[in-house]
Amino acid sequence: MSAKWRKGSEFTGDAQEAADCLEELRKDNEGKLETEAIIDAARPKKHALHRHFQWDDAVAAEEHRKTTARSLVRSIVVIVGDSNSEREAPAYIHVATGQRGKGYYQNFSVATFDEFKSALDGLRGRLGALANSVAQLEVVARDTKQRKVAVKVRKTTDKFTTEMAQIL
Repeated sequence: MSAKWRKGSEFTGDAQEAADCLEELRKDNEGKLETEAIIDAARPKKHALHRHFQWDDAVAAEEHRKTTARSLVRSIVVIVGDSNSEREAPAYIHVATGQRGKGYYQNFSVATFDEFKSALDGLRGRLGALANSVAQLEVVARDTKQRKVAVKVRKTTDKFTTEMAQIL
């Protein structure tokens, strides 16, 4: 199977080599790929995956805290609407550009065009990620029932994506 880095990936170098290493680890572990096994395999400096990890523990710890902070911010939702039509919405939205700079802003304060455009671009990226997830679902569907579910999901997401493209 041919592999490449997903668009926007932080990783560089030979994606096929990385994919082959991951596949070998999966096969060696009864078809299951585990993060701990990936990290352990990548520890030796000569391993193909080694360069993709931060091995300075102080730097890695700080990066982990940043990831935790991002997860924390993404996990908070607010209840919007009236009692008849309440729904959850993200309390904060990540804006990558704009007059105020990169960061998280209260959902309802994202008002300038640049920030709105950035949020819209983020939505487009997440729609692309949705398409990738659906493609992955289709690849792993093993039997007729799973394939039927995957086809229904594909049709639904295709319809949604087409309608969103018309809006955006």
